[in-house]
Amino acid sequence: MNSIRYKKLSYRVVFPLELKLRDTVEPYTYVEYSHFAVVVHVGSGPNHCHYVSLKKSHNHWLIFDDENVGMIEESSVQTFFGSSQEYSSNTDYGYILFYESIGGPTK
Repeated sequence: MNSIRYKKLSYRVVFPLELKLRDTVEPYTYVEYSHFAVVVHVGSGPNHCHYVSLKKSHNHWLIFDDENVGMIEESSVQTFFGSSQEYSSNTDYGYILFYESIGGPTK
């Protein structure tokens, strides 16, 4: 019987708080996006983990951890980029990022 083993990748992924991407419909125009939420994978591997969410609401960042909800500083969101060291005690990594459009296309 084959046993499949999964390993959590712990690469540092820096995600921007604002994006400016080329519009796919209008040539030579761009759309700006703002990061407003992230699902965070907490744990050392795919079988031993927990998920928390961070969301920006009314210019404040909130962290949702099961039944606990609290405020965090925007600068603390960067701690979920992952560690720059291969073996680190930090196991909190952004897993799914959410962005919203902030205005129409610009040239």
